[in-house]
Amino acid sequence: MKAPRPLVTMAALLLALVGLTVLSAPAQATGVPAVRSLRVVSQVDHAAKVAWAAPDTSRVVARYRIAWGDRVVRLAPSARSYVVQGLRNGAATTVSVRPVYRSGALGDRRAVQAMGAAKPGTPGAPSLAGTDVNGGGQKVVAISWGPVAANGPAPVQYRVRRTSPSGTTVVCDWTTATSCSNTFVNDGAVHTFQVRARNAEATSARAAGHRMDYISPLGAGRSLTAYGPIGAVSLGVTTGPGTPPTGQWSFSIVPNGAPASWVLKRNGVTVSTGSTGTAPHASSGTSSLSAGTTYTYTLTVSDSARGRASKTVQKTITAPAEPTITAAKGAACGGDGTTCAGASVPCSSTCWYITAFASNFASSATCGAFLADGTPIGTTWSQSNGAKQTQSWAGPGTTFYVACGNGARSGTYTF
Repeated sequence: MKAPRPLVTMAALLLALVGLTVLSAPAQATGVPAVRSLRVVSQVDHAAKVAWAAPDTSRVVARYRIAWGDRVVRLAPSARSYVVQGLRNGAATTVSVRPVYRSGALGDRRAVQAMGAAKPGTPGAPSLAGTDVNGGGQKVVAISWGPVAANGPAPVQYRVRRTSPSGTTVVCDWTTATSCSNTFVNDGAVHTFQVRARNAEATSARAAGHRMDYISPLGAGRSLTAYGPIGAVSLGVTTGPGTPPTGQWSFSIVPNGAPASWVLKRNGVTVSTGSTGTAPHASSGTSSLSAGTTYTYTLTVSDSARGRASKTVQKTITAPAEPTITAAKGAACGGDGTTCAGASVPCSSTCWYITAFASNFASSATCGAFLADGTPIGTTWSQSNGAKQTQSWAGPGTTFYVACGNGARSGTYTF
């Protein structure tokens, strides 16, 4: 006959369940001295170093118990720090430290949050969107990029730098945003933008001495050439002296960072052509005109290579008519009735004088009377538009003409 099976009493079953519950329950404060100043000293790739001070007690510590996740490590009583391995970068893990005393008593639990930390992901090349402002003289560039994983404590911050022939400039300094903007002159240079990232460990006291471990390399660059629409274009035209008269023209062009070509025409005929550089450009010159003729100067500035809209300005002038001068001759006594005016010639003699009539003089000119062979008669005078009388004595039958420095010349006259 078989022996009867032992019965599991309810009391025994309850005792077993209670025992299991006690083993799985979290440790409660016991009132037994705990370690002091538990802290995270450093967080590195998939690991963190924790440190503590010994309990403030006369009890003798036999060992220290370090626990995280499902792992437990026991250390010698002289230990004051430990590098916890196997942590996830960017995910906090609870690390606890408890002293175990020689008496067998377990000190109260102290815990900190630790995680692994390394360089965050490297940002990709940013997107660039440029808008010209201030008449095209400057450009505002909107810069944006995709976020990267922290690979350590959040938040992730980003720094953007711009490199051009004039040097490197930080344009957005450690922002949590994934976009920013930058304004600079349209100088025709190539400007390259790059982004780098860092996580919060880079700014912690723990990062001293190895801060670059938490800052990514510079990401790939994205470039743009800084030029705007063709800027201000001005044209000036005046008439200058001379026979024939001259047209004096000058113009200025603000190309806004990219070369532009220009053509200057007068009444549809090309006067001058050329090309600017990337900087403001100015030119001037002269051309012969026909007296009394109207001229339209047209300056066209274009940049077909870049598809920029062209600009055209016009100025219209009329060349002055040619200066002319005529003369009249006469004879009279001076105001005193006895001598020719201004000359010691008896009134019984003939006192000849010349009256010159000028028109179309742009300004006063020096004129004089001359014999047919070019010999001067008397002295020269300053002539403006209108009449001017001057005395010149010569014998009867003398032929003369009047000529001026601006090219005006009269016909001939005989005393």
